[in-house]
Amino acid sequence: MEYDFKEILDIGLEIEFSNIKRETPNFINNLHKELSTFKHVHDASTETPEITLGNIPVQFDVQGKTNKILSIMRTRNFEIFGGEINSPVLAGNEFREHIYKLMNFLIDMGESFSTTEQDNRGSIHIHVNVSKDIKHKHLIRLLELGLATEAIFYRLGGMGRVNRGVKNDFIYQRPITMPPCISCNGTFYPIFDYKDLLVSKSKTDFYNKYGDSVNQIQHGNHYVTQRYVGLNFYSIPYRGSIEFRYANKVLIPEWIIAWTILCQSFVNFALTEDKDNEFENVYRKLEDNKDISENEVLFILDRIGVPDDTQITLLDVWHNSSIPEFDGKHIITHLPNPTFFNRDNYLPNPVEYAKRILVEDVRTVNQVKNIKLQSQGNNYPEVDYIIDTSGVKTKLKDINLIYDYRLDNRNDIIIHNWQLAGLDITRDYTQENAINFVQERIYRGKLIPFDVLMLDRNYEFTTMHNWFNIFFCLKDNKRKIEFKFFDTNSGDESRLLIVDSIDSDTFNCKAFNFSEYIEDCHENPENYFDNRQDDEENIFDEELDDNPEEIMQRNIIENNPVVNHPNNVGNAVDNMEQVIRRINNVGNGG
Repeated sequence: MEYDFKEILDIGLEIEFSNIKRETPNFINNLHKELSTFKHVHDASTETPEITLGNIPVQFDVQGKTNKILSIMRTRNFEIFGGEINSPVLAGNEFREHIYKLMNFLIDMGESFSTTEQDNRGSIHIHVNVSKDIKHKHLIRLLELGLATEAIFYRLGGMGRVNRGVKNDFIYQRPITMPPCISCNGTFYPIFDYKDLLVSKSKTDFYNKYGDSVNQIQHGNHYVTQRYVGLNFYSIPYRGSIEFRYANKVLIPEWIIAWTILCQSFVNFALTEDKDNEFENVYRKLEDNKDISENEVLFILDRIGVPDDTQITLLDVWHNSSIPEFDGKHIITHLPNPTFFNRDNYLPNPVEYAKRILVEDVRTVNQVKNIKLQSQGNNYPEVDYIIDTSGVKTKLKDINLIYDYRLDNRNDIIIHNWQLAGLDITRDYTQENAINFVQERIYRGKLIPFDVLMLDRNYEFTTMHNWFNIFFCLKDNKRKIEFKFFDTNSGDESRLLIVDSIDSDTFNCKAFNFSEYIEDCHENPENYFDNRQDDEENIFDEELDDNPEEIMQRNIIENNPVVNHPNNVGNAVDNMEQVIRRINNVGNGG
């Protein structure tokens, strides 16, 4: 098989971290200094809300002990630990140095292994460039090789532990043979069927059957149902690379380098070699891990061209990683607004049943921890000091663990203004009260008084436009405000904005009104989000060899625009029902 290898096998690296606050100036400045071309981004799957003592997260569940400190700190605001760092495109043979520098940076910033819940969610994703111009026959080869090797990738992806998917039903990295499902009126549809992909007639046909990817790409959708598979094909039409989502987070650079070379070898073999029936005649499914021998692994690694020294390292990873247990059951996608098929020419065969699971991400963890804090309400501390490692007593008030939120030195007019605005500052109130107060005013487009908020804390609030939230942090004694917007549909963040606060006579403190920026962002998102430019590249151009069937199929796609936006859950369900009815009518001669 021939392939043009110009820039093929270049890679992109995404690594999720768990124990670092990514919005601190120290983290941002050092990342820019050490890895100027790398970016840090939001990632709900690995982020965790924490209450901190200094910069140390306070444990919520200490077995056999009553956590007195939580009752003292229950009014403090959560801080978000964790996120993701993305590399630029790295040359296929020059990525090693970058991986060493990235690991050193993360360790210097405080990232480590631990038994906390965050480390069960961190992962490494490798993108290998295959080009958007990839041929249909190469898509089939990638799929065939993935089916033959997937069980091995899941075991090696444990990176010295058990694969993180064991703890969450592989919700973010489902097997090719059992992708996420959509529930529609009690019927469960997989987002694709690998058997149908293997017999697809063209690249367009392959993408249409892979979760209606042509339509999703045309709408610019990133968080689609079909991307949450161990071997993610949606990344090919989206950015020109195939994504390997199997691996846990690890901080051993040699292991990450070996894993990257494995992914490159996989792609190189699929693009240059015909199907090898000596090992590709068997589908090694996730549940088959317990039956795979070390000799079989070495045989396959050698056949796909993994270098000998890399094989030694991967064998070390294999020995240190546990067999990932899998129940072999279908699950419903975790996406609150799942994408599905919006066309009437194809629908995968339904499965008998798919279960729904609770996904552990930054939002659900936040809810659980808030409940834990509320339960501490009557658990009053027995002492008002702590003892450090030197035996020195320190009063909690001296280290800012106990707050008196009453605002003193306010005259009757100022107090009345606060009360009219919705907050009685003559009484003790918690940060939760203050945050609810600010949320209401942001939603109504009102001036935000900053005396009730803390300096150098990251706050997130919803806006009146349900597609984006606002993050802000008060700096320089609340004279400066750093803020940005977060697209809740795509996960994109806007550029950082810095503005001056104003002096409010009404509230006798620093204040600011975000409404003008919020409305402008809603009307002109391209002024804030860097990736809102239209991409006019046609990613589906390929030689049709004058095949009338393919030309007709392409005309159907171009002449049947989707009316409803596919990433809205209500529209998605409605579209699903319409598609199912149309397909059933065709089957009944309608």
